[in-house]
Amino acid sequence: MSAKAASKPKKKKGPKTIFFNVENTQYPSIPRCGKRLGWKTTESTVKNILFWCDNNVGVEFCLNMQPWQFVNHFPGTFSISRKVELARNIEKMQKLFPKLYNFHPLSFTLPMQALDLKQYMQTCPQSKRTFIIKPDLGAQGKGIFLVMDPEVVDEYTESAIAQRYISPCLLEGLKFDFRIYALMSSIDPLRVYIFTEGMTRFCTEPYVKPKPSNLKDVYRHLTNYSVNKKNENFQKPDKASNPDSGHKRSLTSVFHELELNGFDVKYAQSQIDQLIVLTILSAQRYIAHNYRTSFKTNDGKSRCFEILGFDVMLGKNLKPWLLEVNHSPSLLCESPFDKELKDNLITGALKIMDFDPSFKKKVTNHQRQMTLQRMYGEIPSGNSNNKKNENTPKTLFDPNKESEIAKTTGWRQIYPIPENPELMAIYDEVMEAGKTMPIDGSNETAASRHRREAIQSHIKEKEKDATSSELDSNKPSQVKRVAKVSSAAKPGQPSIISKTPRSQLLLREAKLQKLRSDSKREQFNRFQLDTFPSNDSEQHQLSSQSSQQSLPPFNGPPAQLPPISHPRAPPSRKPGIVAKQVILDFDL
Repeated sequence: MSAKAASKPKKKKGPKTIFFNVENTQYPSIPRCGKRLGWKTTESTVKNILFWCDNNVGVEFCLNMQPWQFVNHFPGTFSISRKVELARNIEKMQKLFPKLYNFHPLSFTLPMQALDLKQYMQTCPQSKRTFIIKPDLGAQGKGIFLVMDPEVVDEYTESAIAQRYISPCLLEGLKFDFRIYALMSSIDPLRVYIFTEGMTRFCTEPYVKPKPSNLKDVYRHLTNYSVNKKNENFQKPDKASNPDSGHKRSLTSVFHELELNGFDVKYAQSQIDQLIVLTILSAQRYIAHNYRTSFKTNDGKSRCFEILGFDVMLGKNLKPWLLEVNHSPSLLCESPFDKELKDNLITGALKIMDFDPSFKKKVTNHQRQMTLQRMYGEIPSGNSNNKKNENTPKTLFDPNKESEIAKTTGWRQIYPIPENPELMAIYDEVMEAGKTMPIDGSNETAASRHRREAIQSHIKEKEKDATSSELDSNKPSQVKRVAKVSSAAKPGQPSIISKTPRSQLLLREAKLQKLRSDSKREQFNRFQLDTFPSNDSEQHQLSSQSSQQSLPPFNGPPAQLPPISHPRAPPSRKPGIVAKQVILDFDL
């Protein structure tokens, strides 16, 4: 029996399964793509290799992760995903590289730069006076509106961005923009990819130049899918692969149609690639600082990756303009085209990250080797196999392998690009200049601070005037409201506020305390007279007087008498509260 068992060949262990946590996502496409790769979902926060979250993650979330775990967000990406922060970072880089950072529309942050915006609108030509107001944390087209009147700017007090309206490139008489997907597989060193396919979102009404009468026609001026899908004229994509009709089309089909109309599409694509890289470089120092603060690993493998959605619009001359950046682009699939596009980009991103089911073992071994190297200066040959030590990699990341994997997916590498050394030299110069800027996130200058204070005082004056006018117009209701806020004393309660000086209050309290002591002493004397006979009490008083006369005078504190037990009524206090012990003082 044992011989048969010994003769049986050993079964080879199959590859381990990768577990990933999808509790913090609402998109069914995430678990669907994981199962396509042979992964399994889990609710465990220790067993899993990957966390997939819809919202951005903070430093605290990253600090609680295990050294072998990954997450689909970088901490600090709000520096480009928030509209105000993006405008500030681009503006700072424009001062250093004005010819490179010319892809972002003229922008003003509200309410701090409201006075500057108002002055600009009053002096600029009528054709450049239209601005589009976007809330800083807005999404899906919520809260967006157009303005041409400078006086309207004073009424807006929330944090927002005001962008100059771009004269768009039209296709079939409709305004459109692109949703382009970018992947950051690492932030330090920086590695960026762009997906070869994307979405083109069209307005559902023919474009008309903005004027005061049509500023509220959102179906003509806003290209957001969440806005236009509510219009009855909205048409969904007609097919899953490369749809070329409707109000949501593929990026490649629109590029092909523009190329047929005589536009240089290849030049526009190269400009979009540079736009994405330069935007990320404007905040690379800050994101890298947050990453190093959150993760203490030094094996070369990035524990974060990010899929970003860049909203780009083509101007009349086919120049690409950056509108905004989304750190968590929608992965909801409402049509066959959405499913094919988003499943391919998610699956390709997971392949590029090259998750290993034995990554935990590799990290543990790498940490052990690094510990031995710090202790002995080099890895001792007696502690482990020499052959194994020679095969142990210095880092757990192979950039060449990642680049080769990307070629098998729909992602194309745009940084670094060794085949274009001239462009890489420009990128390196931009990155070095960005490292000299502060990373504390403080972008407010002295001028902007003065503007902010002036705006705040102006807002307070307006609120004060509005309150005074309301008092004059509706006095009875206002008096009732003020009486409610005054919190007058209820009947039976003492007044909290007193006009008597504190010294008089203390003196009054001392006199009352002395009166209480005298009354307690009188009660005690009456108790002694009732308890002891009259003769004994007289002898007791005489003996106490003679003893006091024979003793020398004593100026110290009075001696405390031991408590006297005598029958007393049960306390009227609440249960659980012990009554204070009364100490009698006969020297008062």
